[in-house]
Amino acid sequence: MGDRLTAPLNETLVITFNITHSSKHSTIVELPDEVQLPAGHTKADFQVKADDVGQVTVYLYTINSNLTGPRIQFQVIHSIIVRYTDEVIGWIYFLAWSISFYPQLFENWRRKSVVGLSFDFLALNLTGFIAYSVFNVGLFWIPLIKEEFLVSYPSGVNPVDINDVFFSLHALVLTFLTIIQCCIYEAYMNYRRKSTEGWSIGNVLLDFTGGSFSLLQMFLQSYNNDQWKLIFGDPTKFGLGVFSIIFDIVFMVQHYCLYRRQGYEPCE
Repeated sequence: MGDRLTAPLNETLVITFNITHSSKHSTIVELPDEVQLPAGHTKADFQVKADDVGQVTVYLYTINSNLTGPRIQFQVIHSIIVRYTDEVIGWIYFLAWSISFYPQLFENWRRKSVVGLSFDFLALNLTGFIAYSVFNVGLFWIPLIKEEFLVSYPSGVNPVDINDVFFSLHALVLTFLTIIQCCIYEAYMNYRRKSTEGWSIGNVLLDFTGGSFSLLQMFLQSYNNDQWKLIFGDPTKFGLGVFSIIFDIVFMVQHYCLYRRQGYEPCE
C-alpha cells in the first residue's frame, strides 16, 4: 500500500509505525520497521502482511520533520464475499424499510380517509426518526463525532453505513406525510376495534423484511471483523430492528389470525 504527501519535501523522510490499538493480543498485521520517502517524492509504498482477522490502528511518525503523524486503520476480515454480501443486504433492508412507508400512504389516498390510524404514535415516531437521523448523520459525516466514537471504540469500525443515513432521513420526511404504525398504540387500537380495517398489511410485511435484513447485516459485519460488540455499537439500529420485528409479528397475527373478518366495531 502507499501513503502520499500533498507536496514533495527537500529531504528524505524516515517514517516509523506506532500501533496504538489492536483488537487482539496476537499479531494481526506485520509492518516494516520503517519506510523511507526520498526527497522530492510524495508517495511511498510498503508491504503489509495479514496474519489474523482483526483491526489495528497505526500512527505514522518521523523524527526529521514537523509533520503531524497521520493515522492508518487496518481491517483484516474473514471473507471479501461476506463483505460484499453485507453491503448488498444493507441496501436490501434500506429498500424494504423505505418502501414500507408507501403502502399506508397509498391506502390513505385510496380510502380518502385515515380512519383506523393512531395519531398519537405519529409524534413518537417523528421524535424517534429525528434522533436516529441525528445519530447517523453525526457518526457518518461529522469528523468530531467520528473521533469521539474512535475514543470509545478504538478499532475504528464505524457501524453506520450510507444506507443507514439515507433510510433515517427518508423516513423522517415520509413521517410528515403519513401515519406510521409499527408499535403498541396501533396494536391496542386494533384490539379495541377487533379489526385491522383501514390499515395496510404491506407496510408491516416490508417493515418485517427490513428489520430482518438490518439485523442480519449487523451480524455479518460482526462476524467478518471478529468484533461481536459491533452489534451494540449502533444501539439505535439494533433496537429499531428488534422492536420492529416484534411488533410486526403482533400486527401479522392480528391481521391474519385474530381479526380476519371485514369491518370493525367502533371504539368509544
